[in-house]
Parts: sequence; structure tokens; C-alpha cells
Amino acid sequence: MHHTTIHVVPPEEDKRVQLILTELTKGKTRDELAEELEYSTYKSLGVYMRRKGYRFNSQI
Repeated sequence: MHHTTIHVVPPEEDKRVQLILTELTKGKTRDELAEELEYSTYKSLGVYMRRKGYRFNSQI
């Protein structure tokens, strides 16, 4: 029997993901967002988003 694990995402994390997605859609760069959100580099922002199940598409 397989068990399904459900992870509860704190509301502030969900809001952060939505903010990042919204700002990227508006044309803000990963570098700009990383600086505004106090990540050390855009790569740290990428790690955070990958942990949330998102991937940056460099083909676009």
C-alpha cells in the first residue's frame, strides 16, 4: 500500500511564489527579483522555485 504525503505550504511561501511569477510575467529579471527579495543571487531564487516545483525555461 502506498501512502500519499501532503505538504502544507505556509501562506507566506505561497504569496512569495505568486509574487515571483507575477513579477517575471511583468518583465522583471531574475537578477532584479533576487535582489529585491534578498537572495544572494538569481541562482538562489531558482533553487527556491525548483523546490516549489517550478523550472525556468531559458528557451523562451
